[in-house]
Amino acid sequence: MRIQSPLSRQWHIILGVLPICLAIVVYGLVSRARHQENPKDKLTPGLKQFVEGWQRVMGRTSREMREYTVVEGDTIQTIARRFGQSDDIVAEIQPTNGKDLVDWDDSIRALEVGEVLKVPVEVGVPFLQQFLILDTLQSLKRLASGIAVGAGVALLFGLLMGSFTEMRALFYTSISALARIPPLAILPIIFLIRGVGEDAKIIIIALGIFPTMAMDILLRVQALHKELIIKAYTLGASTTEVVFKVIFPQVMPGLIHSIRLALGPAWVFLIAAEAIASEAGLGYRIFLVQRQLGMNIILIYVVWIILIGLIMDVGLKAILLWKYRWAEGK
Repeated sequence: MRIQSPLSRQWHIILGVLPICLAIVVYGLVSRARHQENPKDKLTPGLKQFVEGWQRVMGRTSREMREYTVVEGDTIQTIARRFGQSDDIVAEIQPTNGKDLVDWDDSIRALEVGEVLKVPVEVGVPFLQQFLILDTLQSLKRLASGIAVGAGVALLFGLLMGSFTEMRALFYTSISALARIPPLAILPIIFLIRGVGEDAKIIIIALGIFPTMAMDILLRVQALHKELIIKAYTLGASTTEVVFKVIFPQVMPGLIHSIRLALGPAWVFLIAAEAIASEAGLGYRIFLVQRQLGMNIILIYVVWIILIGLIMDVGLKAILLWKYRWAEGK
């Protein structure tokens, strides 16, 4: 094994998948051992519990009342089966004529032909309203908005501080100090000032990633070859043209790299904000079910967040290779 030695694509895939397979095997062994001691163990759910958890977040149904007109030969049992229900729903069937279904001796009276009954029916919830999809859409909307705001502000201040010494003297100390403040420490302050609405969650994500990204862009601007700027001025370019036509394209690959590195912290800030004040979202659902020791759902959500993060990272890397291949040396 040599330092920085090239590796084939096949070995890249094998070595990348190997730790994941080992983690799954270790988890399976631990889960099996715990379930042998306690079949009702919830901390390390088995396959059956994961299936039940998946059905809870993606197989949700709702109950609604539908009207049914009694025909010749109908009984409570046949009506229940017609609607795919069990016989024990008799207590929930509601006649619309005001007559009780159960007589004084607890026996079910005969149904009248033409009588209208309200029967409870289990109906599937629309795909976009399933817990996992609903939470994902809500979280991605907040995450994308927070990253967009944070990256945009960071790009602005990074370019200003890197291009103009006056701007660096004015903002560097403040932004550097802000980068040292844990964003979660000011989360209560943001909630007190802005309330617990969507803008508060976006602000905490933007504040969390903005200072570090601004400093990174500043360093990338300072690392540019001075000859590029001197040649641009020599060719008659204005200061605005130098910033937007010379410096800006050079730092864009760095900005995308900064966003890739900021995805992890951004998820942390999002989960924390949703856990404290939200009605939907991946973080909200995780902290909701943890009160019931719902590890089968928590682990599904954690794996789902990992997959989303990997997809986002691969997407940003694809943009780099497509738009800024020169910056990647390929």
